[in-house]
Amino acid sequence: MTMGKWMRYITAGMLLGILVIGLLPFLLVYSMADLLGTIDLDSSPLSLLFTKLIGIARKTESDDSKQQDADTAE
Repeated sequence: MTMGKWMRYITAGMLLGILVIGLLPFLLVYSMADLLGTIDLDSSPLSLLFTKLIGIARKTESDDSKQQDADTAE
């Protein structure tokens, strides 16, 4: 390997490391909000767009109540 390749790999690794370390606080805040149940992505337009593109059916409140009724009947 030449010195140029070494420098490219080191530079790419450093940039990737800086990006990952920079995004880590946002990931921690998102995961904590999800654990506490304070996040609701169904209302965001970006989430709605992705679910339409992927083809996932939206969850409605009636689906939740049906699941709760099924859980209590058992």
